[in-house]
Order: sequence, then C-alpha cells, then structure tokens
Amino acid sequence: MKATSYRNGDKIEYTGKTMKLHGGFFYEFTYLDGIKKGEKGVTQSIPEDKESFHALLLVVQNYESMKRTISKVLA
Repeated sequence: MKATSYRNGDKIEYTGKTMKLHGGFFYEFTYLDGIKKGEKGVTQSIPEDKESFHALLLVVQNYESMKRTISKVLA
C-alpha cells in the first residue's frame, strides 16, 4: 500500500523523502490528480488514516536506509 492523503482537495502520494527546512520536518509528495498532477511538493502533514500512516513509515525507513547505503558506497 502506498501512503496517500489529500492536500487542498487533490490526492497526494508520499515519496518517502524527508527533509528539515527552517527547523521543521517535511515529507515530499507527488500530486496524483488535479491541475498539479505529477508535480512534487512538501508538507509537514502526515496521513490521517492508520493504514496510510504505517505505509508512510515504511517508505521513509526504506528511503533513509537507501541513503545510508549510498553514502557508505560513495565514501
């Protein structure tokens, strides 16, 4: 299951990429519908439903693990 939610009425899917901006923790997402379909954005909001929240945690963990592995390979 993919981690999804809604932003301004448009469905979004979390990519798993996280970042700290101006002291805040943000999640990257991709718009799945609407005028911005396919565009990326960031939000501090997490999915409201339990299943999507758990899916987001798994995606973020996999992304962070991948970043550590790449850093080790490139070092």
